[in-house]
Amino acid sequence: QVKNAYKSIDPQLTLPDEVLRHLPACVEACPTQALSFGNLNDERSAPNHLRKSGRSYEVLPELNVRPAINYLAKASFHIDTGDGGH
Repeated sequence: QVKNAYKSIDPQLTLPDEVLRHLPACVEACPTQALSFGNLNDERSAPNHLRKSGRSYEVLPELNVRPAINYLAKASFHIDTGDGGH
């Protein structure tokens, strides 16, 4: 029964905004704000913006499983001047 119920879930199902106002405890408690939570179907959401950034990557994308978790590469504050020096 669970398997059949899972298959019937609409993949485009969206949550109302009032549900998203209550973030998971781990997101609220993270002192470094390293976690982001929101609706990936909403073009204006913070997680969607981060996912489209140049720092976003998925683990094993060749499996084509489209995970809901993306990782961000470490930000580099080094400015490459292109001088070719060491």
